[in-house]
Parts: sequence; structure tokens; C-alpha cells
Amino acid sequence: MMEFLINIGNWFVINKDTIIGFVLSGQFATLLGAVVLLIKNLKSTKNNTEQAKTLNQSLEANKALVDTSETVKENSEFLKEAQDKLKNQVNEFEAKLDAKMAMVTDKINAMLEVQSIVYSTIKDEKVRNTVNNLLVNAKYAETATRAELQRQVEELKTKVAAQVEQLNKTVETASDSVVKIVKGDTESKEETVTRY
Repeated sequence: MMEFLINIGNWFVINKDTIIGFVLSGQFATLLGAVVLLIKNLKSTKNNTEQAKTLNQSLEANKALVDTSETVKENSEFLKEAQDKLKNQVNEFEAKLDAKMAMVTDKINAMLEVQSIVYSTIKDEKVRNTVNNLLVNAKYAETATRAELQRQVEELKTKVAAQVEQLNKTVETASDSVVKIVKGDTESKEETVTRY
């Protein structure tokens, strides 16, 4: 092994003028530049390949988000239609309830009025006043019941409107996020482009 290394050293000593001439010539500089360029191109190609793979994955994710956005939009439209239908049904129910309540109230008031006339002939003043008070209380009790029913209907309307509004906000937020992701935020990002 030692003899091999000695032979290599002797070869360099013998050919030193030729080696120095080659190293100082333009051919060596060109060869060295070509090797450096080749290494840079290989690194750049590898980097571009990795970025292309990442970009493809991002495009697939964006496609999925676009599909999700379309689904969310369709669901939003469906929910809006359902909300409108529900509002119409609540209004119709309220109108029917008002009509029925008015009719029932009129009948009850008529019966109470008749009872009031019948019991006003009681001779004992204490009993007559007690009966009269009971009939008057019964006659005006429907006003409190009606007010409570109206309050409950208004509360139901408020709850439905709040839930629909919250759902619309959620859909709008999700839709905005999807649009931002799909279109990209070009104002805040700068892309690095490798040129050959």
C-alpha cells in the first residue's frame, strides 16, 4: 500500500508542470464551473419537484374545499327556504289561534254574562257578591291567558329567528374561509419562483 502512495506522489512530481498548466488554463475553470452548475441544477430540480408535489396536494385540498363550499351554499339555501316556510306556518297558526280564541272567548263571555244575570237574583248579598266576583274573575281571566299565549308565540318566533341567524353566520363564515383558501391571499404571500 505504501508503494502505491509513493508512486502516486512521484507521478504528481513528474507531471507537476502539466498539472499546473491544466489548472491555470481556461479549460479547468470551465470544467469546474460546469460541475458547480450541474450541482446547482440538480438541487434546484429536486426543490422544484418537491414544490410541485406540495402544490398538487394543495390543489387537491382546494378542490375538496370548493366542493364543500358548494354543499354549504346549497344547504344554506335549503335552510333559508325552510325558515321562510316555518315563519309562514307560525304566522298561519297564530292567525288561526287568534280566530279560535276570539270565538271561544265570545262564547265564554256570553255564558258568563248569562250566569251573571241568573245569579244576580240571589237574595243573600254576601253570596251574591261572592258569585259575582267569581264570574267577573272568570270573565277577565282569558285576557291573561291570551297574553301568555301571545308571549309564548313571540318567544318561539324570537328563538327561531336567533337560531336561523346563528346558522346564517356560521355558513357565511365557513363560506368566506373557503373562498379565501380557494382564491388565495395574494396580498400577504409572495411566491418564490426558481428560474433556469
